[in-house]
Amino acid sequence: MDTVSVTEGIAYGFRIMIYYVAVVIVGQVVAAVGGGMVAAATETGFRQEPNFGLALFGLLVGLLGAVVVFAGVFGAIYKVIADGVAKGRSMTPSSE
Repeated sequence: MDTVSVTEGIAYGFRIMIYYVAVVIVGQVVAAVGGGMVAAATETGFRQEPNFGLALFGLLVGLLGAVVVFAGVFGAIYKVIADGVAKGRSMTPSSE
């Protein structure tokens, strides 16, 4: 059975790392925007009521950002496992 070369492993690692960074950055930016909306809606001045509509919308945007991060991480884990299985199957000789 053949093995994966060092350069192939490093190249694959960089591709997965770039994917992780992109997903985490996008998800965290969306979550930060939602957090900023919540902060802006609840930070009030003298005799001002908080804007509950904006706070609720900001909470939903923040949750969307968290879901993007979690889905991206779990998707990447699935891809790594699936790629490993596919690479192993392509390296094993057929039993026919």
